[in-house]
Amino acid sequence: GVSLNGTRATSNSRNAAINPAYRASMTFDVIQPLLNGFRKSPELTAIAVAENDFEISQLQLKEELIRALSDVEVTYWELVFALKNLDVQQTAALQAKDLQRRIEGLRAQGMAIGSDVLQAKSVVATREAAVISAFDAIEDAHDRLKRLINLPFDGDDSVTIVPTDTPNTDAAEAAVAHEVDIALERRTDYQTAKIDLATRGEYVSEAENARQPQLDLEGSLSLNGLGAALGDPLSQVGKAEHRTWHVGVALRIPIEGQGANAELERVRLERERARLALDAIKQQIVEQVRGATRQVETTRHRIDATRAAEEFARQALSIEERRYELGYTLSHDLLEFQADLAEAATNHLRAVVDYRIARVELNRATGTTLETLGAPGE
Repeated sequence: GVSLNGTRATSNSRNAAINPAYRASMTFDVIQPLLNGFRKSPELTAIAVAENDFEISQLQLKEELIRALSDVEVTYWELVFALKNLDVQQTAALQAKDLQRRIEGLRAQGMAIGSDVLQAKSVVATREAAVISAFDAIEDAHDRLKRLINLPFDGDDSVTIVPTDTPNTDAAEAAVAHEVDIALERRTDYQTAKIDLATRGEYVSEAENARQPQLDLEGSLSLNGLGAALGDPLSQVGKAEHRTWHVGVALRIPIEGQGANAELERVRLERERARLALDAIKQQIVEQVRGATRQVETTRHRIDATRAAEEFARQALSIEERRYELGYTLSHDLLEFQADLAEAATNHLRAVVDYRIARVELNRATGTTLETLGAPGE
């Protein structure tokens, strides 16, 4: 520490040699703790805690970005599914309408009965309802995506989102152990818990240090001045004409009471709670990553299975159409084969989109969303 002091004193004593008397002193003090506070002073502890809090704030911001971007990705793929599902439903509706016209033509020729026409109309109406529902799903997905990316909502829907990316399955397989290691390195909640544990450790060290005896090495140097005018003592201080100094040690032994012991026990318990919270988050991360990895692989296999099912349904419908033309099957059976193909196509599309969503959730579980999207991770 450095201090500069000045005084002016007047006296009514006849013995006063200088009246008024101006005094000035510049003092340099050095105190080096040897026990209490030697490892880290309370001020440095406060700085360390503040730095930890700042880093936690950055991690919280990153977590918000990951959440927002993941929600946008999931909603985007739901919009892609809704648009492609509309194509599937429209195709199914066109097939049903074409069969209805054929049945009505056969009915006019006396080669079909009235129930066949009614059944065809019923199927057409059902398919048209599915098309309407598909349109509604598109609008819902549009609105959700607009809200997430802060696009304006207006009555004339002047802003339309047209997806340009299509779902694919060309990503590499996910290995659970590798993904867990990445998650423990990247997950913001795990990093936050680690920082919180470090902060609790700072508090424990401070409380333990506060109970140590305080032995300080102290040194002081004063440059003094005295004169009858204001400038006299300042000049003497500047020339260091009159100096006083001392060096010594000061020992202070705290009287331990229940308050100090209780405070130490409290911060130790908080540190232990932070350690248990860190372990719990780690277990949760492992569970989430394992589940997300399984979901990626499950949807990958679903894609293969539903693709095969769609192809088989298409081949079966083609054969059934030839049988119908030859009079070997009924319109009711043909309508069922058309419905099977529409369902198989929807299931395949759903599996492909679910795979993309599973990849999004795996990135969220591992904390790599920003890196995957090309955004800086730090």
